Amino acid sequence: MAALVAYYLAELAGENERTPDVTAEDVLKYFKQAGFPLPKARAMLLPNAKNAGYFDSLGDGKYRLNPVGYNLVAHNLPRSGTDSRVAKSRKPRRVARKKAKRNS
Repeated sequence: MAALVAYYLAELAGENERTPDVTAEDVLKYFKQAGFPLPKARAMLLPNAKNAGYFDSLGDGKYRLNPVGYNLVAHNLPRSGTDSRVAKSRKPRRVARKKAKRNS
C-alpha cells in the first residue's frame, strides 16, 4: 500500500499535491482517506518497504519509489477486482473418482 501511495503522489496526483518523495505522514494521510487499516508500527512502514526493495531512502525520513516499486504498482497490481491473467492461468483441479466395484 505504501508503494501505491507513492505511485499516486508521483504520477497521478494533482499538480499541487504531486511529489516524487514520500514520508510516513504522507502515507498515513492517504491510508486514512482510503479507509485502509493503519499499520501498527507506523515508524517502520517505509523502512520495511525499503527493505522489501520498493523504495530508496533519501534521508530525513524521505523515500522515493524505485523502479521495482514502480513496476509493482504500474504493471503487477490488478486493474479491477481480479487480475484476469492470474484467473486464466490457474487450472482447475481434477477430483479423482473412485471406480465402482462390479459384482459379477
